[in-house]
Order: sequence, then structure tokens, then C-alpha cells
Amino acid sequence: MHARSPVSPHVMLTAVVAALVLACGGKESDGGGEAPPAIDRPAVWEVRDPGPYKLLRSGRNPSSPYLGAELSGPPGSKVLLVPEIPFTRKTSASWLTFDAAGRAWAVLNGTGKVRFGLFLGTHEEFLSVRGKLPSPEQLVVFETTLPLQFRSGVDGMMCPPQIGRCTIRYAAMVGVEVAGQAGLTLELLGRRHPLGDAKKVIPLDDRELVTAVALGAAAGKQRDFRELVGVPIRIHRGDEAVEGEVRVSGTVFGGALARLVREVRSGPVAVATPGHGKAILWIHNPDGPTDPELQLVGDAAHLGDVGLVALSTSIEGKQIRCGTYGNGRGVALARSWGANVKAYELRTGKELGARTFVPPTRCPKSVYVSAGQTAATAGTWVDREAILGWLAALPR
Repeated sequence: MHARSPVSPHVMLTAVVAALVLACGGKESDGGGEAPPAIDRPAVWEVRDPGPYKLLRSGRNPSSPYLGAELSGPPGSKVLLVPEIPFTRKTSASWLTFDAAGRAWAVLNGTGKVRFGLFLGTHEEFLSVRGKLPSPEQLVVFETTLPLQFRSGVDGMMCPPQIGRCTIRYAAMVGVEVAGQAGLTLELLGRRHPLGDAKKVIPLDDRELVTAVALGAAAGKQRDFRELVGVPIRIHRGDEAVEGEVRVSGTVFGGALARLVREVRSGPVAVATPGHGKAILWIHNPDGPTDPELQLVGDAAHLGDVGLVALSTSIEGKQIRCGTYGNGRGVALARSWGANVKAYELRTGKELGARTFVPPTRCPKSVYVSAGQTAATAGTWVDREAILGWLAALPR
């Protein structure tokens, strides 16, 4: 999600190559029964060739707030991830699929030195050997070191006990509110702020918030900026440091981005890092009265990769009389909406084009009707693909 210090853990690939069988001798108890057999336990973990699977790095996932490890393996292959070793009766596993580039991210448990594995077999085979000793051909084991991580609190997050006592949260439109024991220092946007027991707010304006976050990651899978966004931070105690992030709602981040970018109407918008300028950022209703709707089209690591900004406002059309949908229930009336759209070049503030997309006169193809409802109203909007197609065709 954002640039962080590279993680350089001490990594060792290990595998099960021997077993220590602990068996009871069948001695009868006073009640006449036999003691249950003990579970096979691995006695030695020795290095062996992990085959096509390699551990590339470990630490915090740049696309999520979770700790884990990035692995390489055969593209498209699917294995069972065993997030914790030793391999006991309570050990769980989940499917891990390698993408077309042969990469997969494994979410792991705990911090410090951890051991996890890949089970090369079916789920039924995994269940049959769980609590026993898998063969070296069934289980590839990795060992690595994960950094300390923050803990979630009722309101915000807390430092790990190994670092000390501190609480951190994001206060919308204000900044980052922090408190902590003397001797701890918060690093935010390259600046360090000593902590103390008294709460204090470190301001974080719209430009700083947008600059601190990787734009493409903030847009999320749907590219609409509705997911949580992480602002990277560090807490220092002497030579020790722990990395984390303050989580901000997509609505708050989207509002900050809209307020910053809408200034393109008055001139160029300064960006922290120049980029390729090929992406499109579409902001609907940038001036309110409701929260703006955002859409990122194309790849953009940061705002400098955005070349075209589209700002649009709604046009309310007429009510359309529609028939009923499904078993006599559905839409009686539909309100149609269009949009006025203006496009600007981010770097120069130049207006590239303007167009009105009139409200449609068609009824919606489908409508949601709650249980017991005999009629409903709905909205029908101008085709979004028509707007995106027009934006993409503008000369730049």
C-alpha cells in the first residue's frame, strides 16, 4: 500500500525428515484399560530442498494490514497453507493459490520467529495426518521472523507490549491523536513527534493524507475508494522500532482527495511525485451536498500518475412510469438521472472538454423489492460506460 523499509529476516527452509515415536507399552491401568497411544512428534527439523516453492520475503503485506510472507511457486498451483507449525491435532490449514506470475501471499500468525508450512496434498489427506508426522513429500516447512505489530483497541490501535504503552487513532478532519509513555516517538510522514501521557493531535491535512497513501491501493479492488486506507507510521524506542498504519475510512480519504483535486478548476494541482499521467480520476458531486463518489480508471501508484480529472454533477430528470416487476410487485415510478461532466488536465488545469449526458427515459432492468412490499420506486442513471468512453477518447 505504501513504501516501507525492506524486511530482512533470517530465513531458513526446513522440513520434517525424522520422527520420534512416543508409544505407551500397553501397560494395564488399575481399571483394566490401556493408555491411549501418543501422537507422533517430529524430533528433527533439517534443511532440505523445498522444490519449486521459495520464500521471497516476509513482513507486512503492502496491500493489506496483515503480516505474512510472499512465496513463489508454480503459476496457478494450489496448496494448503499451514500457518503454524508444530503439526498437531488442532493445526488448521487454508487453500493458497499462486497467481499467473507464480506469487502468493500467506497470512501468518504471531510475531517474532515463526514456522509455517505448505501441505502438498488434498484436504482429506491433510485431515488424515493432522496430529501425526507428515512425510517430507507432503509438508514443506519455512521458518522466518515477523516484526512486532500494533494491537487493535476499542478506538484506534495500541503499541505492542515489547515496545511500550501508546494509543493512536485518526480523528477525521483533524489529524492523528496520540498518547504514550515518555521515551516513545511517533514517526509520521518522515517527521518525529515525542509522545507523552497527555493526548495531543498531530495535524494531517488533505494533501498530506493523500500523499501518504498509495493511490492505487487506496482505490481498492472496485477502484471506488470505499475500503479502509492505511497511513504508514512507526513508533521508535531507542534503536527499536515497530511499523504500522493508522486506518482511515474510504469515505474520509475520498473526501480529502476530492477537495484536493477539485482545485484543478482554478489551475494545476501540485503532486509530490511526477508520474506517467495516463490514469483517469472521476469525481462525481465533488462539492457535495453528499459524499463524493470516486472512480479510478487505469493504474496509478500515486496522484502523479493521474493525467485527466473528470468532475461531474447530477442532473435530475423526469419521473418515468414503469410496470411491475416479478409477481405483480416492483416499480411504479422511476426517477432518472443524468450528469454534467467537465474534464481537466491535472498538471496544467486546462479544460479538455465538457459534455452533458441527458437523463435516460428507460425503466430499470431490475429493482429490489423487500418482502411484503407491493410497489417500489427506483432510480435509473445514464450509462457510466458512456461517460468513461468519452473521457478515454479525449485528446491529451
